[in-house]
Amino acid sequence: MKDHRKYPVLISLFSLFFMIAPFAFAAEFPDPADFDPVWESADPGTSYDRSLPTAALLGNGSLGVVNGGDAQRKLFVLTRGDLWSCGDLTNGKEENNIGPISFADLEIRPETQVVASKDTLDLPTAVLKTEGRFGKGSVRLESWVAAGEDVFIITGVSDADDVWNLRLIPHNEKKSFPIEAGSAADGFWVRRSTVDLLPEGDPRGWVRTATAALSAVGAELTGITIPEGGQEAQASLKIRANVPFALVAASDSNRRFTWEEIEKLKNDHVRWWKDWWARSRVALGDKELEAFWYGQVYLLGSCVRQGKFPPGLYGLWVTTDYPNWHNDFHMNYNYVGTWYGCFASNRCEIAESLPDPLLAYLPRAVRNAKENLQKIDRCKGRFYQNTRNYLDQRPDLANGIDDAALFPVALGPWGVSAEGEESLWSQISNGAFQCAVICTHWEYTLDREYLKKVFPLLDKTANFFLAWCEKETFPDGSYRFNVWDSHWEGSGLQKNSAPALGCVKHLFATLVEVAPILREIGIEVPDAKIAAWNDFNDHLAPLPVGVYPINGKPVRMLSGVENADGSANPSGGNAINLESVIPGEAFAFDVTDDFRTLAVNAVEGNIAVSPNNVWSGINQTPKLFATAIRCGYPAQKVIDAFKEHQLRRIGQKNFHLHDGVHGVEKIGAMEFIQSMLIQCDHGFVKVFPNWTGADAKFEDLRAKGCFLLSAEMKDGQIVRVSIRSEKGGRLRLVDPFGSQTVPAGWTRGQTRNSGEPTLERAFQPGETAELLWNAEAAVPVPVTYIMVCCHSADKGT
Repeated sequence: MKDHRKYPVLISLFSLFFMIAPFAFAAEFPDPADFDPVWESADPGTSYDRSLPTAALLGNGSLGVVNGGDAQRKLFVLTRGDLWSCGDLTNGKEENNIGPISFADLEIRPETQVVASKDTLDLPTAVLKTEGRFGKGSVRLESWVAAGEDVFIITGVSDADDVWNLRLIPHNEKKSFPIEAGSAADGFWVRRSTVDLLPEGDPRGWVRTATAALSAVGAELTGITIPEGGQEAQASLKIRANVPFALVAASDSNRRFTWEEIEKLKNDHVRWWKDWWARSRVALGDKELEAFWYGQVYLLGSCVRQGKFPPGLYGLWVTTDYPNWHNDFHMNYNYVGTWYGCFASNRCEIAESLPDPLLAYLPRAVRNAKENLQKIDRCKGRFYQNTRNYLDQRPDLANGIDDAALFPVALGPWGVSAEGEESLWSQISNGAFQCAVICTHWEYTLDREYLKKVFPLLDKTANFFLAWCEKETFPDGSYRFNVWDSHWEGSGLQKNSAPALGCVKHLFATLVEVAPILREIGIEVPDAKIAAWNDFNDHLAPLPVGVYPINGKPVRMLSGVENADGSANPSGGNAINLESVIPGEAFAFDVTDDFRTLAVNAVEGNIAVSPNNVWSGINQTPKLFATAIRCGYPAQKVIDAFKEHQLRRIGQKNFHLHDGVHGVEKIGAMEFIQSMLIQCDHGFVKVFPNWTGADAKFEDLRAKGCFLLSAEMKDGQIVRVSIRSEKGGRLRLVDPFGSQTVPAGWTRGQTRNSGEPTLERAFQPGETAELLWNAEAAVPVPVTYIMVCCHSADKGT
């Protein structure tokens, strides 16, 4: 009999080009510029909001700018991510809250007061381009926040001589914060400061100051005045027809700029954004989804930067002294949600600042675990008695927990809580939520310096749960550890809350994994503690299962405590029970059929609870869509729901999903797109794990273990997978072709639970490999694998 099997072949890169040509261009990567939003001057969106504005947003992780204006003027709202007030927690007045305050406005008003222009946000360069009638002439302006320095620059040219009146106005909603204005011969400035309202002697107090100093290049500033009272600074800008000019707002009131300096700042800025966009890209054949994904990448790069202050609820763009919830670091999903999509999109470094507020607060968290544990029943929910009853049953906790960390819900910067040390809201998993994402960061980067930095936080959070979780022993001698937690702020303690189980499990599984590495990086951990980690990890209670009465199906339920009628409540329409998946990373594609059924039923159970608004719930955006994809819920249904209930209902031109309450955590919804393209599950990687089958491809999405993958699907078939290893190690890839043929250098395996065939091999740092489908082979003829292996000259990690 003729052998129709095809075998792996090693070919040259030259030959590879011609072999892949028939399918290489089936799905084209879009240019981010394809999604540039445009605003008319008469309708630029909102510039002020207690949540996020809807106007164009610019930023570099520390300095933010919100566009604005109307038919008479151009407006830029200047904001700072680190302009936090140090409030008085003994005084409940909102004037004295710990939280950020707004900064200043730059107003440009032509003397003729005629503005009929349009603003285009150029995504590739993060530059706001203004064209049209402005005063006496037609103008072209480019406005941008420099990527490498806290400088806001407007460059432009007009075709007419003109005079524009300028005002720098510090915000002053809260009168207790000092404002100043001043001038020099060729410039002027305003300044706003916070005050330290902590009790005298508290070493955590601080004062923050923001300055905006305006100067001009290529045009003349005249008539600089500081009106009586020093509440603002004013001047006139005389521009000449067809002569380029620049306005520069910097933090140093004595600094003046040259065209050469501006040019260098611009070149550095464009280079930074070019690198940012090159980290990864996706082609989905769906402009709505692509616009959302590239828009979130833009927002992420604007509001979060490596080495800078981490974003609160509204990132950089706090435009009022009274932002919702003090713009705090909300210690359940809100704070970490911003970063959900940065790992798979290959932008991990921006999450390095995530643990900083927790590490600063850690000494206080240790005190909370010891001194305030008995106060966690002081929650705002109606179920506080659940918490009190449980504490009364645990005399071993009467004196608190030693050397452990307990975090409040609302954290502030530099070691304080935005609502006070006792604002625990009966939720003890706040630290575990953050640690789960910190563990995810480690899994994607294997960064040992980062591990060394965060270990004190992981360790003390683990110490808390080792003491907090009760040991339940069964008649056969087996046992498990149960977690009691409020699944929602103030909901009262419930046994084996699903989100807590997922996050706590992720924490302990990571500690077990890194235990051998800790000593290599100089951290000595007693053998007894490592043994305790292993015991806890092996015996933590499983995710709870129950039957939901509306559809009568078994589901992954919210907690081990059932409703009064004995039924399971998935989560009251809010996908909290699925937070065991993200950020808990409890499971993805590698599950049994029965487990998958439970997971899909859990999604359907949430829909059954609230069919009219579960997809549009304001807390759902970074949660339900990504977790539904990982649960195996049909991708097209998730996509359709996202478009209907998110993009088309609350989507804004500035790419924010504006519900009037939430902020930059909505960026985390980009992970639902990435989870359709690549997933990692306890050591295994799968491409297109839950996709519609439409033509699509991606480039340089990151897998755990520091692997970068690119892949393409055409006509429902995966046709190419490329791999690059940054740090070496073993890759276990679910076979993208489902064949019995194994390419040279690879071995056959299978996933633990689903039994899917895998291709496995060890990589050296910098090594690459590529797997191709033989497009000419007809099903069911086995496929050909063509592998191109080379070693990069760059061995860096």
